[in-house]
Amino acid sequence: DDVKDICLPALRHRLVRRAEAELQGIGEVDAVQRPLARVPVPR
Repeated sequence: DDVKDICLPALRHRLVRRAEAELQGIGEVDAVQRPLARVPVPR
């Protein structure tokens, strides 16, 4: 959970979106949060 909490502030400014992502309305937040949502948090 801690890693997921810091991912957006740590990675958001490092992303360069492709034109396809921009046309599809995928922003920086989506680009970080979508993959993170698929990764289970270890117990």
